[in-house]
Amino acid sequence: MRVWAPLGDRVIRDELLYGSCAPIATPGNELAWLDATGFLKVGPVSAGADPGPAQTTSGGMMKDFTTQAMGNPMAGNPFATRADAQQAVVDLTAPLLEAFSPGCARVTLGATGAHFHAAAADLEGLVRPFWGLAPLLAGGGRFYGIEKFVDGLNNGADPAHPEYWGPVTDRDQRMVESAAIGYALALAPDVFWDGLSPRGRDCLRDWLLNSLHQTPAPNNWNFFHVLVSLGLRRVGIDHDLKIIEGNLDRLEGWDMGNGWYRDGSSQQADHYIPFAMHFYGLIYPQYAP
Repeated sequence: MRVWAPLGDRVIRDELLYGSCAPIATPGNELAWLDATGFLKVGPVSAGADPGPAQTTSGGMMKDFTTQAMGNPMAGNPFATRADAQQAVVDLTAPLLEAFSPGCARVTLGATGAHFHAAAADLEGLVRPFWGLAPLLAGGGRFYGIEKFVDGLNNGADPAHPEYWGPVTDRDQRMVESAAIGYALALAPDVFWDGLSPRGRDCLRDWLLNSLHQTPAPNNWNFFHVLVSLGLRRVGIDHDLKIIEGNLDRLEGWDMGNGWYRDGSSQQADHYIPFAMHFYGLIYPQYAP
């Protein structure tokens, strides 16, 4: 990704590249800036705008800022080999180790625009990396610091712990994150299940079983139950498979033919189809009974 800034509108100070809060471009027309914690933030003209995030035409000479200068941990990775892909997961995840809560059940990445509860946002910070860590570990890779993520599962699912995530409810963001946990259990149970304490296993089991009885949004969310089920089956936890059959029936009902799906009962077929429907659909036959 490249971020462009017109030099004629505002002096771009060197500090921007080293943690300054100064924005790129003029106030109200920010393309991107670094917040006080050093995270790259994008401004109001960066999404759905013309010319959009690539450049601005508001006059002046154009200057190129790359994500390497912004501190992209994967910068320079050629992504040419399996080892490159494994290294990318490690490099992308390692910075999170500084953002863990004392009990490791929450990973806070600063202020967000999320509309859901902070506990759910911090749970997202903890388990979204599982989409990379689980296949990394299942494929023989290593991540130094994985014990923090396992400790997070131990404590976050425990109602008696001060960092408890809270239960999954109907159409709840926690249901989204339950899918990443189910996926991790399915791919790398030796790490994400066997590494838990006995109480941690009991609490995570109950937390996931409860999630299966909550109503998902009527779209690709039905796959979240499916992925939780795959994880539970992998670690030997019995549960009501009729729930999963219902989820799969609804998903198949949105088949448009030729490999395309609607994301629910509407005609919507956007990025969630390849990102969610196709991706989850490939995981299911690999680990289904």
